Amino acid sequence: MRFVTKGTTDEWLYGLLGKKQGMITDFMRGELDEYEDDDPTTMSLEEAEVRATNDPRKIELLNLTTSLPRLEAQAVSAERALAEARADADRDRKQLTTLQAVAERLGAWTADQYKRLAGDDFAVTIGDQVHTSRAEANTALIAALKPIAEQAVVRDVYDTSPAPLQPVGEIRGLPVLASAHVDRYNRIASGARRA
Repeated sequence: MRFVTKGTTDEWLYGLLGKKQGMITDFMRGELDEYEDDDPTTMSLEEAEVRATNDPRKIELLNLTTSLPRLEAQAVSAERALAEARADADRDRKQLTTLQAVAERLGAWTADQYKRLAGDDFAVTIGDQVHTSRAEANTALIAALKPIAEQAVVRDVYDTSPAPLQPVGEIRGLPVLASAHVDRYNRIASGARRA
């Protein structure tokens, strides 16, 4: 038998041991639903004294006092995140204004430049020649693309660098560009070798 002075840290420690013993017994019987462990080695002397008094007001004050540094750190972090978000919003707002102006200019340019390429309005430049007939333009386009397609056949299938874009012609001031595309999968599957 041990004699302990009421309201001291010894009483709290022995009470903690009794609580742990009860938890172990309940666990062995399969009756334990949950358990919150108090580790006396992580507590300060002040915390041990407050817990020994068993005064709920002092315990609540101690819990709030120990939570204060963590909450202050969270507040500083939240303020920093808010400042970063405001700076991002200001930067994005400026970019939005610029992008809206660009979109308006492009819309105006498109409305001014767009004309349906049908009938007599059709015109495309292939190489140095302007073609107003779709059939002529088609024939000229195929002829202009043939050397580019032949480059794709002789390219090394293992060369992953993109083929350069080559000008073929233009439609209403917009360039028509083409590059050699290597179908690596089918050429390797059919037994193509390194060049």
